[in-house]
Amino acid sequence: MYQRGIAVLSPVQVSGTELLMEFVGDGMTAVPRPITCWCMTREWWSSICRSSWRWRATPNGMSLLQWDCVNVCNWFVRQGFDCDAEALFAEAVGELY
Repeated sequence: MYQRGIAVLSPVQVSGTELLMEFVGDGMTAVPRPITCWCMTREWWSSICRSSWRWRATPNGMSLLQWDCVNVCNWFVRQGFDCDAEALFAEAVGELY
């Protein structure tokens, strides 16, 4: 993904089911509130789908894409942000084709 110009984060530490990701921000200022993170995530998601990275390569690609969309939205919901996994899935499929 990096070679295709898609920004990717690197895990710094893994502890059970939790990932500590690299710092995202500028200097000492972290990425702002969930709405900004959501917009960045949607942009990143679109870039990945346009590059046909994962979901076209497998017979169950659409199921994997939907599962990924649900997981991404579930994380945002746990952070207190309203997120629609089906809308994200629809956008992602639109980018694939």
